[in-house]
Amino acid sequence: MLPHRSAVEELDATQVSLFLRPSKTPASQSERVASLQLLLAAHDPNIWSDDSTISVLEAIRQPRYEIAQFVINDTIAALVLGTPPLLHYDSTLVWTAEPPFHYELVYGFPIGILLFFAKANAWRASQLMKQGSPYQGEWSDLEEQLDSWNPTIDYTDCPRSSINRFAIQEAWRQAAKIYLYMGVKNVNSSDLRVESAVRQIVQLESVPKGNPQKTHFLVPCLLAGIAARQEKHRTALRSSVSDQGPLKINTLMLRGPDFVPVLDHLWHGVGSQGNPVTWEDYVQSRCSVLPI
Repeated sequence: MLPHRSAVEELDATQVSLFLRPSKTPASQSERVASLQLLLAAHDPNIWSDDSTISVLEAIRQPRYEIAQFVINDTIAALVLGTPPLLHYDSTLVWTAEPPFHYELVYGFPIGILLFFAKANAWRASQLMKQGSPYQGEWSDLEEQLDSWNPTIDYTDCPRSSINRFAIQEAWRQAAKIYLYMGVKNVNSSDLRVESAVRQIVQLESVPKGNPQKTHFLVPCLLAGIAARQEKHRTALRSSVSDQGPLKINTLMLRGPDFVPVLDHLWHGVGSQGNPVTWEDYVQSRCSVLPI
């Protein structure tokens, strides 16, 4: 049974409004979207897990785009804003070598990366609310999975498309490693693994040609920018983030220029002269420059 048409139309209208507004969208409007998503979810029991959380995997698999789009936007927004996600998700990780889900053509990253971000967001939220255990044993296994995972390439594509897809997926993997080390394991940006991920994202960002591909690099370049210590890396990453101009609407409802002042605040504050920073330093800069 489908939800009443008016609910779907209201959801679409609200999401379009969020889509066209800058990243400073009021929390009340996001909460309105969340309530509408729950309304849709009530009509689609397949996306609910046994513990009354929304299954990220099942949401992505649904033929209706609204739930999947919100889950992705909520997960990525929580990541880059340093806030808890609006909804609670079942983020059971499934690393698969199957052909990419259809949404990868739109968002650029595999389902495993999205599930990883959702799990890390949930863990960070539990720490903020002092509800979760600080034990991080399971993250060692996830680190191994991130290290061993390889981008999924469709070799029926033309060579340039395959190269671009590889670069995009690998950049997201490196971004996930930065979030793992800095956001979960609480290391600072001087960690050699973090520095390696930054270098690789800078190199990978130069591979695809054309704006449609470049939009997939906004979040990886932002995360690399948070951790970047060398001036040449900061310059390249600042340019990449700022190039997502106000007229370039991207699928994650994020505008790169909104985050450039956040990076500048971080780099000229705690991170001045290349000093290492922590993830919490970034969150503090975001709160100071881009309050929500």
